[in-house]
Amino acid sequence: MRNPFKNLFGKTTTTEPEAVVEELTPELPMIPESLFIETQHPQTKAAEKPSTDPLKAALERNHHHAGYTDGYDFHDVAMKQNYQDCLIEEVRDIFKTEIWRMDADLVRLNSLLKSKSELDATVIQLIQEQLDGVELKRKQLLDEFEAAEFSRGKVRKALLEYERGFTEGFRDYIESSKFTSVISGI
Repeated sequence: MRNPFKNLFGKTTTTEPEAVVEELTPELPMIPESLFIETQHPQTKAAEKPSTDPLKAALERNHHHAGYTDGYDFHDVAMKQNYQDCLIEEVRDIFKTEIWRMDADLVRLNSLLKSKSELDATVIQLIQEQLDGVELKRKQLLDEFEAAEFSRGKVRKALLEYERGFTEGFRDYIESSKFTSVISGI
């Protein structure tokens, strides 16, 4: 095959086409590999684990936001009362479950105390201290269980947050509907 450059320009080329490309390419600085490649695994932050305490989880939900949403979207007082009743029952169920668990602990500790003759005095004292602690905690939970029925105790703050959110949402709904009725000429 004949050289096409010779026919076109009347000259013969002395360099290979690849060499021409190399001659035209300027020297670029080398980019360090570490700029794009991490040598270590990225450090991950430990994700916060959701609370394993059901009472804490129920009371720390965003009740204000739920109230605001219900007040703005539904603006129904019956819905507000329903949410509050459901929250009270949820908290009472949690207390009831914990009281039942403590009842089982009391039965177990009392059965251990029945075998006093076989136990050391320090062990008996430890069991008695645990028994007293569980009885005290059970009494406190029973008081909270009864108080929750009347919207008092630990549930009160969550109920007040929901009610405040509901009121704000309802007020914002009224304000926005008044504004839209003025715009639409109604």
